[in-house]
Amino acid sequence: MEKYLKKIVEEKDTIKKVDLSEKWLEEVPEVLRECRMVEEIKLTGNDIYEIPDWLFELPHLKKLDISLNDMETLPSAIIKAKDLEFLSFDSPIKKPLPKELARLKKLKKLVIHEQIYGFPDEFFELTSLEEIEFYTPKITSIPDSFSNLVNLKSFTLTQLLFEGKAKPIDFEAVIEVLSTLPKLENLSFSQAGMSSIPANINKLPRLKELNLRGNGIKVLPKELFELKDLRLLDLGQNGIKTVPAEIKNLGQLKTLKLNSNFNPPIDLQNLFNSVKELSSLQNLQLWSCQTNIKLPENIVDWTSLKELDFDNNKVQHLPESMKQMTGLKKLRISNNPIPDAEKEGLVKALKGTKVIV
Repeated sequence: MEKYLKKIVEEKDTIKKVDLSEKWLEEVPEVLRECRMVEEIKLTGNDIYEIPDWLFELPHLKKLDISLNDMETLPSAIIKAKDLEFLSFDSPIKKPLPKELARLKKLKKLVIHEQIYGFPDEFFELTSLEEIEFYTPKITSIPDSFSNLVNLKSFTLTQLLFEGKAKPIDFEAVIEVLSTLPKLENLSFSQAGMSSIPANINKLPRLKELNLRGNGIKVLPKELFELKDLRLLDLGQNGIKTVPAEIKNLGQLKTLKLNSNFNPPIDLQNLFNSVKELSSLQNLQLWSCQTNIKLPENIVDWTSLKELDFDNNKVQHLPESMKQMTGLKKLRISNNPIPDAEKEGLVKALKGTKVIV
């Protein structure tokens, strides 16, 4: 710890970024008070129970992470950090979010950890917000007033496991509210306890990134494939049985993650039947699906692919045409019962590709 503080002291007149995450701190080091040029401070994962007012008075402070500490509430002095653009903190214990947040007119990204006990009306005055992330908020929905956050581009809601009876999220209601936001492009319900994708997901036609990783999803509804502007779709670590034929509708997709859908092993036939339609796909993640993926000869026509990963499956043979996929930057085929001769031939043919066998 001493070496970190010594470095800060030596650079206190010029230092712009301070990272003291997970350093077992019980209080904010006084030396930070002298860092008048600092723009970003990370104090996450310590044992700090109080933030001194002077921290919020640092004239150039734009990013502040004080999450995962021992504070019971956010200090009212937060209003002094008028240029703050990023804030991450723990929700107050058994109190609504502080009204003082509304004074942070330049705030663009807000990250809140732990249970949220209510949203004051003032919260929805944060109209400069572009990104919101809630981690384990223990909420079942979000207020209709979220529609006031007209500049919101990205929304994350992760409901990690916690003690006691879990309150399931009403995803249909959340999506209904989010559908009123004109600029929303990125949505993440990763590890949120979603067992099925609501049909009204198609009310978010402007989505470019959708992350549903780590849920209990088994079936992909046709409405999902109406999101034709999607560039990234993460469906990894679910229980998806099959990829529907409608996957071909996502012609703008650049990254598709279907990894770890192994119970039951996912059926990928419709995906490989859509090589022609998915002409923008660059990154395909199929690792740990425990399935006998039958790669078609026409996979060579997937000229857009830069990264292909089907590690830890039951692939027995590689199509001869794969030797012509010289556009690949990375190919991982390890932990499959593929004959050594086939693997060696592929490595030799794809000299410009990082092949992991």
